[in-house]
Amino acid sequence: MYKMHKYHQSMSRYLLKQGVAVACCLALVGCSDTPDQTAKEVPQASPVPDPVPNQTVAEGTTEQASTPTVASPKQRTVSDEQFFQAAGAGEIATIGQAIQQGINVDTPDPDGQTALMFAGFNGHTKVMRLLLEHGADVNHTSVLDRTALMVTASGPNLEAVELLLSEGAKVNMRDSHEGWTALMIAATEGQTEIVKRLLASGADKTLAEKDGETALIFAKNQGHQEIVQLLQDDQKAEEK
Repeated sequence: MYKMHKYHQSMSRYLLKQGVAVACCLALVGCSDTPDQTAKEVPQASPVPDPVPNQTVAEGTTEQASTPTVASPKQRTVSDEQFFQAAGAGEIATIGQAIQQGINVDTPDPDGQTALMFAGFNGHTKVMRLLLEHGADVNHTSVLDRTALMVTASGPNLEAVELLLSEGAKVNMRDSHEGWTALMIAATEGQTEIVKRLLASGADKTLAEKDGETALIFAKNQGHQEIVQLLQDDQKAEEK
């Protein structure tokens, strides 16, 4: 069983616990374990409320509705947990509602993971864009120094990876647990197009994790021959 197992197991189980339908589940990443529980049906998000229209005060007169104020945390109807769940499930209406109510888009869960990470893990690019437009930190790190790019690089959503890179995601950041990079994760998961995109963005294929293994070794160990060839060809091109 390869080293990425615990990482995906942790993220998948968290999302399942929150009732999120996990797109990149354990069975799809080569893990033999079964999640603790099956994904629950995600409740429908309430739409973002429309502005209050002009209200009639007396015949022939109108009074302009006052501009709604941003709700304080005590007035919020979307909790932090619901915010994370909505991000992982792609419920953009709930995300918009939470933002309207003044939530901090970089609010972390106990493991330091943010809504952007949960959205990226499941490839919900519309939610990701909304979060980024409202100031989400593209390079925020979790307790283990993992970033949204690392989470999203597990694939298969290339558009989500490209979005993060276009917003300034640092391609060679490493986590503090194993020393993984986004390239190592993509190579391990067999995400050829994401590997290509990361290399084009300056990913360092020579970096090794704490046991000395590189993205090339991860790809070889998992039998991803196309990625092995890609990394080897890229190395040869640099040596010319």
